[in-house]
Amino acid sequence: MSLKNVLIIDDSKLDAILAKKILEKHQFADNVLLFERAMDALDYLKAFDLGRLNDFPQVIFLDVLMPEMNAQSFLENFLKLPASLRKDVTFVIMSSAIQTEIDENAFANYPHKIFFISKPISEDVLQKVHILYRA
Repeated sequence: MSLKNVLIIDDSKLDAILAKKILEKHQFADNVLLFERAMDALDYLKAFDLGRLNDFPQVIFLDVLMPEMNAQSFLENFLKLPASLRKDVTFVIMSSAIQTEIDENAFANYPHKIFFISKPISEDVLQKVHILYRA
């Protein structure tokens, strides 16, 4: 069973398009939205009407290092959204092989399920994320 809505936030257009194609190929979600700027994604999420909770993304794939806002800053801003919107979101924090290792402890205090992966996204990773989301 696929999820309804997923966001991909990655400043690399190529990585974002590749991730979207993989998610669509494996029918991971009905709708996959791409954002190259974390601020644009936050603006999109802030504009959500509380009456449309079913349309809020269930999983957000988030690049760890972006020029304007890194993953931690995004999460800090995400926590300012109404709790009823953000309560069931799972995050997948992505890094490329050339980036430094993700300090997973830096994300330990966030109240959301967080899964860490290396790019590119694989079918195995999608299965694990789906299981984590359902847990």
